[in-house]
Amino acid sequence: MKTEEIRIECEILQRLYKNNTRGNTVHFSTEESSDGCLLQILTRNIYNNEIFVLKEISGTNRIVCLKKILQYVEETYKEDNNYTVYWTDSKGKNNISYFRGRSEDEIISKFHFDKYSIAKIDKIKLNPIS
Repeated sequence: MKTEEIRIECEILQRLYKNNTRGNTVHFSTEESSDGCLLQILTRNIYNNEIFVLKEISGTNRIVCLKKILQYVEETYKEDNNYTVYWTDSKGKNNISYFRGRSEDEIISKFHFDKYSIAKIDKIKLNPIS
């Protein structure tokens, strides 16, 4: 079981780091309960140390969640739009972060993960497809 989890995690990381030109780090967070499993993929921006949620998935167990995350990553990097978010942190410093998602609402949700309104989005821009 652990071998399968590690294999899928490595595959996810390889796909994410292949497109990671900014040096962000990727982390897995799992909460298990009698109802199943909640898995989050988190990214940490190395320039401002902020943590953002890449995707949150629920399933019957961790392997099911990891497989769903892998499918999401495969589809996202083929189909989803790339957004630039201009934002201001709690100290008034201007920042820029980049997200992939299907809509501005999804980007806002990813941005506000675990921030409790300490940061303010100034502008969201849909980047042109290259």
